Amino acid sequence: MAFIDADTGQLVVRVTYDGGALSGKTTTLQQFARSSSLLVESPEATEGRTLYFDWVEYVSGLYEGKPIRCQLVSVPGQLALEERRWHLVDRSDVLVYVVDSTKVRFDDSWEQLERLHERLAAAADPAPGIIVQANKRDHPEA
Repeated sequence: MAFIDADTGQLVVRVTYDGGALSGKTTTLQQFARSSSLLVESPEATEGRTLYFDWVEYVSGLYEGKPIRCQLVSVPGQLALEERRWHLVDRSDVLVYVVDSTKVRFDDSWEQLERLHERLAAAADPAPGIIVQANKRDHPEA
């Protein structure tokens, strides 16, 4: 849940990029960071797969005269790492669900999005809002 940082007075908002394995969550954060001259912190990855999270801090806008600090984080999409994923998703203010829109992965992406909706419906209020990002639209099989 968003909070006011006691030390800085900044409003802190967490935006989490969720989605299936290899859907493009990390690439999305990397592109954003590159275009904003920011760094992506990734504790560990193997073969392009996030094992813990990717993290970008972004400060922009004002809330009651103080800067808004966004914590942008992507989660691991592998089913074996689902506990790590839920730990981060459950602490989010906004979710960007990255759908792999290729024919091979679309149905799996959509089923995982439905499970996400079910989990959020069962969670304590307020549930985070969800933005759906259709990724890989430039792929020949999209």
